[in-house]
Amino acid sequence: MLRHETNKDMSQIVVGGCTAVQKPMIVEVVGYQEGACPFRYLGVPITSNTLNKLECRQLLEKMTKKVKVWATKQHHTQVE
Repeated sequence: MLRHETNKDMSQIVVGGCTAVQKPMIVEVVGYQEGACPFRYLGVPITSNTLNKLECRQLLEKMTKKVKVWATKQHHTQVE
């Protein structure tokens, strides 16, 4: 089984839908710095608004590339 650990120095948490009292408690328990929208994921801006066609296309292309790399690695691992 593969185990993935996040880099807390490069990660943030965006918290919404909770009270002002709950928010700092969540941030403290999780251990990440608090972030805010908009932010970028795989080079694509992530906002609370709907992504436009270009942003969706960019995100899909980057995700497809990642999946192909993972699938290739899995295939090579299983063959060896």
